[in-house]
Amino acid sequence: MRRRGYFLETLIFLLVLLVVTQVFLPGLAEKKIKEAFKQRVDGVESLRVNLGAFPALKLVIKRADWVEVRGTNLIVNNLPVTSFKSYIEDVRVTDGEIRGSNTDLNIKITEEDINKFIQKNYPSLNNFTIKLLPGQVFMSGKVGFINIKLTGKFQVAKVNRVSFVPTGIQIEELQLSSEAIAEVINDKEFSFDFRGLGLPVKVEEVLIKSGEVEINGGKSVRKAVSSWKD
Repeated sequence: MRRRGYFLETLIFLLVLLVVTQVFLPGLAEKKIKEAFKQRVDGVESLRVNLGAFPALKLVIKRADWVEVRGTNLIVNNLPVTSFKSYIEDVRVTDGEIRGSNTDLNIKITEEDINKFIQKNYPSLNNFTIKLLPGQVFMSGKVGFINIKLTGKFQVAKVNRVSFVPTGIQIEELQLSSEAIAEVINDKEFSFDFRGLGLPVKVEEVLIKSGEVEINGGKSVRKAVSSWKD
């Protein structure tokens, strides 16, 4: 009887411990992740962090099943971002950073914010503006007294960087040497940097929409490919 009583007491204690940790530990972990993320961005208007871990005791050893981070109106490495969503699975925390598999990523940046970004961070582009149409990117401005219009594309460059790369040029009705054209084009590149967020962000695709750039990764890319096939 004593053994049975001891066993029941132990079982009840473990169940209570499981319930208490399941209720309180995820909230504490979400708060810490939110605070750490805020320190890594230049600013954020709204930020929400959700976390899943069962049993929650695995959080004690810095493990979780998944983490979702959603933010609106952020500043990421000087870049204004309208919305940011990242979903990470098989989560572990190492050296203060979240590591795991970034299975879903969605970032949206408006045309207006891109123009603010290049005006502030790229002095050579002060006289240029970006125009976004579905599947098309245009950059127009002046070099001296000459009106120039560039076509280009956004592409995934180095790890977690997205670069604007000019692909064509129109210069009023002037005839320029190939060397001069190359010099103009090479001087008009710029990039977005999504490194240093403390999250395993995996940029895979850039979509150009009317007045907006949408950057995807993981499931967001697979859904888009599936819809194209359908």
